[in-house]
Amino acid sequence: TTSGGSVSWPGVGCVAVGYLFGRRERECKREVDRLRNIPRYTDFAALERDVSELAAGAGDPNAGLLVALSGVARADDADLVRCDRAKDERGNPRRCIYLESTDDHHVARQAPRGGEWLRESQTVSATQREAAAWRLEDARGDRVNMHRASSFDQRSDAAVAGDWHLAVAHDSFEQARRDPVADNGSPGNVLTNIGASVLSGIYDANMGIHMLGVRRREKILPPGAKLTAVGEVTLADVGGDDGGPGANGGGGVASREPRSRELQMRRPRRRSRRERGGGGETKTKTTTTKPAF
Repeated sequence: TTSGGSVSWPGVGCVAVGYLFGRRERECKREVDRLRNIPRYTDFAALERDVSELAAGAGDPNAGLLVALSGVARADDADLVRCDRAKDERGNPRRCIYLESTDDHHVARQAPRGGEWLRESQTVSATQREAAAWRLEDARGDRVNMHRASSFDQRSDAAVAGDWHLAVAHDSFEQARRDPVADNGSPGNVLTNIGASVLSGIYDANMGIHMLGVRRREKILPPGAKLTAVGEVTLADVGGDDGGPGANGGGGVASREPRSRELQMRRPRRRSRRERGGGGETKTKTTTTKPAF
């Protein structure tokens, strides 16, 4: 209170803000310690035993175990994504688990003052495609399912998070053409080049922009990439069939009799106040993957 006996509201506000920041810091520290101490698995058969014991002990068949997994990414041939530009050693389109394609327009813009030319780029097209189903496999071929799409264009938690390193499969730069028939192409190509030439001329004349060209890139997650994934693993129903052995790898669980349940990684559930030891809700950690290239 002040000397007159009234309440100092700015002081109360500072105390309240300090309390909230302190509580948030303690919650973050607890979450960091929890993630730092999660078990790590490279043997998925042992993981399946531990998840089964956890589900039996909890009386919940969908009980999950927060873990870190290390393995290689695999997908069936029928599920792999075909690249648009990247080619393999035989000249065929490369196939991958995840594809990120971007087109960047590069231009030279004349500054209003001074007249110097500045190079700029802008992404005009960006697409992502992912295999309908893919998994992690350990050294023996035992698997943990990472993604099984149930609707068109559904993306995995790992793809949504984007916390992984993709290998560059294609990177080219196509210069802007000034002569629409310079490549003696087909009539369709000539018409396309004429349109690009007219557009480039309009930019140059009216906007002080010189079209340089287009950079096209494709980044992929190839089959066999080594990944580390963090998330909650459960035993989930798959309709009595796990899809059979994949063409990119086999053995282990994949080669045994078809079963009605498989290991799946999902986004970790939110923990209750009692599990967190008090305090408000904390933001959950999504499934992330990083290849060990």
